[in-house]
This record gives sequence, structure tokens and C-alpha cells, in this order.
Amino acid sequence: MSTSFLQEFRFASTQAGISTQKLESSLMQFTKRIGEATNGTGAAASINKDLGIELIAADGSIRSTEAVLNDVADALARMDSQAERAAAATAQFATKRWCQGY
Repeated sequence: MSTSFLQEFRFASTQAGISTQKLESSLMQFTKRIGEATNGTGAAASINKDLGIELIAADGSIRSTEAVLNDVADALARMDSQAERAAAATAQFATKRWCQGY
């Protein structure tokens, strides 16, 4: 994740009332879930597939956290159901205890 992107993300989160600690914890979970999902495991694997989010780049490498995050944000914004959006976001960002059953 680029420094400028992270700075902008931190600023936006503080404006939304989200602590830097919570943001960084969520981003760590998100990055971990990208790695798990590329192996077909973890809470986000099926969500990413359902949302059509590609985790592997054309050259076979894992796409950057920033690129995947942008795709997830776009996919969540397109969802009509708030309940489905919340479930997908939880599977992507929340700590493991909140993802039981996803």
C-alpha cells in the first residue's frame, strides 16, 4: 500500500470517527484475508469470488492490497442490500471472532 494512499485513508477514517488503531487492525485483517483467499481458504475467499474480485494479477503475482481494496470498495458500493454489504465487509475486514459462520 502506498504511503500517500495510507495517509489519505487514515485522514478519511479519522473524519469518519474511526481510530487509527482500528483502521490499521482492519487493514491487517484485510491483507491477511487476501493471502488466505488466494489459497481458497479463509473468511473472504467465497465473498471475493462472489463479488468477482481478482486477487491474482495477470503475471501470477498477488495483487496489491491497495488495488484489491479499491475493487472491494467498488463492489460493496454496487450492492443493493445493506445486510449483504455488511456481511461482505465483515468477512473482509473484521477480526476472526466476528466472522464466525462466513
